[in-house]
Amino acid sequence: MAYASAWERAFGTYPIERDPDAYWAIDRWDVDRLSGEPFNRFRAVFDEAFWTSIPAADGAVQACHALRAVGFDLVCVSVQPHKFAAARQRNLHQLGFPIETVIATDNEADGKRPKADSLHQLRPVAFVDDYLHCFVGGYCFSSSIVIASRVLRMTDRGETRRPL
Repeated sequence: MAYASAWERAFGTYPIERDPDAYWAIDRWDVDRLSGEPFNRFRAVFDEAFWTSIPAADGAVQACHALRAVGFDLVCVSVQPHKFAAARQRNLHQLGFPIETVIATDNEADGKRPKADSLHQLRPVAFVDDYLHCFVGGYCFSSSIVIASRVLRMTDRGETRRPL
């Protein structure tokens, strides 16, 4: 929905949904492929307003709360300009996500996947991502929720157990 709303802001019409199960936004919405000035106009609406208005996927907030309840720390690593990290964090808080840290990676052009350095530093035990390409070749992930660490819990008998 965020893509369609961005399209409407850029071009004045909300696109018709042609395939709700499509993986790529360009395939989901009845829109033209862009280049040149129209592409730049579209990219320009990926601004503060955009990064504070992205809706949550169904069940995502509840899933994150369930992960927090069993001791996971959640971090959002997002391919977006650094200047919009605070906007994305406000968006996540407004939606109810229990995520305190947002890392914006920008879109580095050094041939590496944009999230690789951040994920290498975080060393997550697991990750979730909405961009399938990021699962290829190890630590890469588009707006991802990364489970950064597991918290050990002590039982009443003094045993150390890891949450499931």
